Amino acid sequence: MNQRTGEAIKYTSEATIPLVEGTYLVMDDLNRKKLSSEGDYIKVSGSYEASGQTKEAILKVAGGKNSCHIQNLSGPDKIVFE
Repeated sequence: MNQRTGEAIKYTSEATIPLVEGTYLVMDDLNRKKLSSEGDYIKVSGSYEASGQTKEAILKVAGGKNSCHIQNLSGPDKIVFE
C-alpha cells in the first residue's frame, strides 16, 4: 500500500518475466506514474501458509510521470520465508 495515497498497489503486468518458483513481483515500471519523483513509502506484506509466517517491509520507491523506470531508494529487495 502506498503510504502517501492510501492506494493498494497490485502487480498486474502482463509481461512474461521468468521467475523462480515462489518469487512474486510487487511492482514494475507500469506503476511509475502512481509514484512521486521524490519517492513514496510502500508497505509490502506477505504470508507463507506452510510455516504460518507473515512478514512486512517498508520500501521507499520513486517514479513519477516523467520517469522511465521505478527506483528502490530504500528497503529490502527481497522478503524471504523459511
